[in-house]
Formats: sequence, structure tokens, C-alpha cells
Amino acid sequence: MNREQLSDEQLMQAVADGDRERYGELIRRYDRRLMAFLLRMVGDLHRAEDLLQEVLLAIWNGRKRYQKPRPFRGWVYGIAINQCRAEARRKRPVPLGDVAENQSSEASPDAQAETAEHRRIVIAAVGQLSADQREVVVLRLYEQMAYAQIATIVDRPEGTVRSVMFHALARLRRELSPILKISG
Repeated sequence: MNREQLSDEQLMQAVADGDRERYGELIRRYDRRLMAFLLRMVGDLHRAEDLLQEVLLAIWNGRKRYQKPRPFRGWVYGIAINQCRAEARRKRPVPLGDVAENQSSEASPDAQAETAEHRRIVIAAVGQLSADQREVVVLRLYEQMAYAQIATIVDRPEGTVRSVMFHALARLRRELSPILKISG
């Protein structure tokens, strides 16, 4: 089977058996996504970079505990969430700063500036959510995970995850409506 065709789970099984080359291949698939996720969670580039290294190390160190066919994506995001929680216990969370996102070069400079400002406002508001709410919002909206998968990652019932999301979105709507002129 061609390496391009190997699933994440197959690669992780090879890693669990000690294959360092496959570990590198797997990490190349996930490092950018994990970095973006961690940056959204902690709001500081240097902290996110440090956490990424801790997540990558935890993947390698925990490789024997991986149980195929458990979805690798959920497993690795669970590790990332746990690293964020440990970081929060060590340090007080900081509000999310300016997280760069790609902007369309076709938009006018004024529209680009307004979009960037709205993005900063939303990111700052997400950063003010409780850790539980931020985890669910980032996994659902930015990582586009299903509620069932999020429930597995955060180790809570799906109904609780949906409730957390509902309350987080309600809070964001209350805080952002006057600023962004969103109808509630």
C-alpha cells in the first residue's frame, strides 16, 4: 500500500510499533492544524508553539496506548485539550490576540481592515469564554468537529457539549451584537 493511501489510524499503528518515519509523516499531516488549534485556545504564539511540542512529545510517548481503530484525529485533539488544560493550571490564560487568517486580496483595503478588526473582536470574545466553552467552540467552529466527536475528546456527554455550545454562542451573541451590529 502506498504511503499516500495510509489512513491516520494506519500510520499511528505503525508509530505505535515504533516506526519513527511514519511518526514524521503523521505529524506533517497535523502540525499546522494543531498549531492553529492551540493558538486559538491559548492566544499566544510562543505558548502555542511550546504546547505543540508538548503535544507532539505526548503523541510519541503515548503511542503504545493508542488503540486502533480509534479515530486518530479525536485522540490527538484530546491530547491537545489536555495540554491546554495543564497549561491553564500552570498559568493564567491570556486573552486571545491577533490570530492571522488569510484574507482575500480582492477586497478593498477598507473592507480588509474591517474584516481584520471584526476577526480580532471575535477572537478576543472567544478568548474570554470559560475554558470549557472555548474548547467546545474552537473544536466545533474552527475544527468543524461533530458534537459526538467533541464529547469524546472533552470526556463529557454529547448533550452537555451541546448545552455548553448553546450557552457559549449566547454569550458571544450578547457581547458581539452591539459591537458588530448583529441582530440577536
